[in-house]
Order: sequence, then C-alpha cells, then structure tokens
Amino acid sequence: MNKNKIKSFYDNFINYQKESNVNERIFSLYKKTRRYGLNKYSNVLELGSGIGTMTCLISKTVTKGRIETVEISPNSVDYAKKHIKKKNIRFFTSDIIDYKPELKRIDFITL
Repeated sequence: MNKNKIKSFYDNFINYQKESNVNERIFSLYKKTRRYGLNKYSNVLELGSGIGTMTCLISKTVTKGRIETVEISPNSVDYAKKHIKKKNIRFFTSDIIDYKPELKRIDFITL
C-alpha cells in the first residue's frame, strides 16, 4: 500500500466533496446516529473525515462532548480546520491504521 498515492487521491478528492456537500447518504447516517442516541454530551471519533461534511453535522448536536477526527489527506484536514471552528473538535492528519485516539471514552465511531 502506497500511502503517498492514497494521500494524493484524497487531496484531489476535495473538490468532489465540496460539490456533493451533505448528500443523502451522509445526512441519513447523521440521522441514524441521532436515533442511536447521539446527544450534546457524546464523544465521537470520526475516521476518514474528509473535508468535515459529517463533522459539521455532528457538531450541530455535539456541543458539550468532544469530536475527534482523523483523515489521511493533509489538504482535507486544512480545509476542515478553516471551515469548522469549534473548540470541542480536534482534527488529526494520519492514516487510520496508525492512529491512536486521544479520547478516553468514545460513544460513537463514524467511518
């Protein structure tokens, strides 16, 4: 597995994500997390967060808990950091295979 090729692919995927924004699939996943108990105190680990489309939705509900995101594409993480400025969100650039979460208690994991 060539991690540089993977990073490059997702770096180049940003424009597609911006165009598609909150599509039906992403919104239905968000609604499911709400049905399963996502609330303002939840702690969420988001793996493969891209430009933060789902992160933004989750942050509308999770206002007192924490959201930790990890994404292999540095450009995607930079984009998300610029567009989602909330104190309870931490953004990390890493391959999810190598990532060790900082959250001690995780209520939801999204992928």
